[in-house]
Amino acid sequence: MGEKIVVDVAMEQLKLAIEVQLVAHHTDPVSFCADQLRIARLVANGWTYFPVTVPMMEDEATLMALLQATFVRCQLEQRLVPDAER
Repeated sequence: MGEKIVVDVAMEQLKLAIEVQLVAHHTDPVSFCADQLRIARLVANGWTYFPVTVPMMEDEATLMALLQATFVRCQLEQRLVPDAER
């Protein structure tokens, strides 16, 4: 599982992946399933996946609160993992 997985924003130290999800991006079931597999691989490798939709971007206060909570949780999780396991 060492392949490189591309995401919109990657905070590698925190293993936090942020992506904008667009309905138009998934033009068929094959591309949708491939995207879900890519996300599953991220999560299996210890990453937190944070999807962002257009309506979420329109509600900036809620989006920022969610991102901040996720960021803090990732920071706390990283402190709990010994350096040798990172």
